Amino acid sequence: MNCAERTLAAARTVLLLIAAAVLTGGTATARGAEPAAPEYVLVEPVYESGFDEPLIEIEFTLSADDDARDVVTVRLMQRQGEITQSFLVPGDHPYVTEGFLLDRRGDGWAGRILLSHETRGGPARGMGTPRVSRLLDVELTREGDGIGVTCKSGEAAVPASARLVTWEEIGRQRDPLDASKSWPTWHGPGCNFAAEPCAHELVDDLRDARLVWKSQERFGSGKAQSPRYGVIPADGTRLPLLPSSGGASPVVGGGNVFVYCFLPSGEAVDEQLLAQRRERAGGKPLPPWEMELWRIAADDVIACTDGRTGQTLWRTRYPGAGANWHDSKAGPCNTTPCWHDGKVYVIGSTGRVYCLDAATGREVWQSSIGPRHFAIEEAKRAALKERAYGKLKFNRDFGGAPIVAGGALVMPDFTSKGACGLLALDAATGRRLWLIPQAAAEDATPLRYEHGGQQYVISGTAGREENGPGKIVCVEPRTGEVCWAITEGIWRNRESLSIWGDYLMVRAPADGESPVPSKAEPAAMACFRISPEGYRHAWTLPVRLGWWKENPPSIVDGYLLARLIGPKLLCIEVATGRVVAEAENGLSESGATQTYADGLLLVDRDGSHSATELWVFRTNPQAGVLEPLGEPWSPPHAHGTSYHPPCAHPVVDGRLLIRGGDGVYCYDLRKPQVQNGNEPGAAVFSPVRPPLKGL
Repeated sequence: MNCAERTLAAARTVLLLIAAAVLTGGTATARGAEPAAPEYVLVEPVYESGFDEPLIEIEFTLSADDDARDVVTVRLMQRQGEITQSFLVPGDHPYVTEGFLLDRRGDGWAGRILLSHETRGGPARGMGTPRVSRLLDVELTREGDGIGVTCKSGEAAVPASARLVTWEEIGRQRDPLDASKSWPTWHGPGCNFAAEPCAHELVDDLRDARLVWKSQERFGSGKAQSPRYGVIPADGTRLPLLPSSGGASPVVGGGNVFVYCFLPSGEAVDEQLLAQRRERAGGKPLPPWEMELWRIAADDVIACTDGRTGQTLWRTRYPGAGANWHDSKAGPCNTTPCWHDGKVYVIGSTGRVYCLDAATGREVWQSSIGPRHFAIEEAKRAALKERAYGKLKFNRDFGGAPIVAGGALVMPDFTSKGACGLLALDAATGRRLWLIPQAAAEDATPLRYEHGGQQYVISGTAGREENGPGKIVCVEPRTGEVCWAITEGIWRNRESLSIWGDYLMVRAPADGESPVPSKAEPAAMACFRISPEGYRHAWTLPVRLGWWKENPPSIVDGYLLARLIGPKLLCIEVATGRVVAEAENGLSESGATQTYADGLLLVDRDGSHSATELWVFRTNPQAGVLEPLGEPWSPPHAHGTSYHPPCAHPVVDGRLLIRGGDGVYCYDLRKPQVQNGNEPGAAVFSPVRPPLKGL
């Protein structure tokens, strides 16, 4: 019996079991999903909605050089009387980032708004935040149905006006995301970092991209804070530093954007670490946000953002269920959600697994990844008791994200480095289906492979000196049966693999090199022709690949766009391994993702160590075209960065979504056809050409 026949037999068995349950009165309940172990403790979710309070829009007239004036507009977002987020409206002024320190005062607010010319500050690995270019002392008061404002810069009064703006007003100036388009997982709709075609022509130069919204949901920059780095002064010369919040990338489905983060909570702080921070400050006061950085517990938070406006539609919070991981790039990074069939799946910061209804945020079921979750929980309990992190530490872990295939939610179980278990839960109930030991890598997101109308899962392991070059497996998702395993001709596939139809691209030994990996040596690229019944080697290309988990390629219409050590970009015909185009570039060899969208390839220079900088290439493999367009683009917002693996930058319906330093930012890449004049960047769009078919 081949793998496809075994799949049909397994499906019949499942149907018989369901029928038996119905006949005997058996039922399944959402909260009754089978836990991974008897010790698992459910955490009750807190459902939050009603994020529709009006925004406060303040317009400042600031003096500039040569007696000129800059008109700067900042929007403040509020919830339950507290200012929770800010947005610097793009305009003809030199400022690119903003921050706020505003507290309630009577029936209004008072404090500071900080403007900066910078998108980031300090060394790339440090805890620097942008230097403040203009510090504004602001007092806001309610005046009937309106809002009043007074403002000073130093001792000088600053002309300012304020008004209330509703989310409905903002929504009328924007068009929604096409609900039929999605970016449902870390590596995109086809597991290959390529967007679905858009019906509009895109800009040739990203400097023409228009920032249309910043998420109402506020969270940190991804790479974790570290006690090793300097203390930010509490004198208002730097923007506030937010806790890391984890390095999850945004995903998109049904016209909305979904983000997971963990936010510090509870009273317990690492007292010894905080004392070290005070000593490092040399007796100067710590900034007010410093305490938040070193809390031990955290809330796991999943939020749904309106793709039209950036407004939070719902927010589901699991109080105290997480851990406030820290220590720079050693913290966990890629707990990116998965959107599928009206549900959102998330791996939390301690290995809890949540399934939520994408429309409402209501929990469908809750489970865990198993033994690793329980080990973290034990260390967390000790840390809370001792008020010290102690053994509650990560080391570049939790790098893989879940996918859904054949009704199963599949993910690494993070039990070891290089070769951990591949775990599957029933996507509908959370019931554990199977676990295959040493069949996944902690940094990898599995692939969904479709063949003959059936879905399968493909996963690889890193391989180390003690256990050889690892393996790549093809698995039937409902039963966990391994259809085949590649154990030869591969090398250190600890990263996410790449697939196009029945072609699987992997790392392979370069000529004259040992097949047993020792560290991060470059490797060649190999391609296998696969089916559920087996595989055969198709070709090997002796190029110098870096780690694909840090530089994953894009594949569109049978062509692979790969970033090499050199640095160089190649366009390769998947079926033959023939190089059809190449381009030299100034990209870093450090890890970063790339995104293909409608003939454009957006390549992040370095998504692991520094700020976001996107290089743009025009691609047309049939004509042998792979050429740079314009100058590299640094987005005009507060930057964030992740690590092992870096954040993905989804493109959906012509909109680019970037995880920034204090939220998600949405840029419109479509060429505007008719400007409506209501707001900078607002436009009415109509299709100007038929959708491109891939490349």
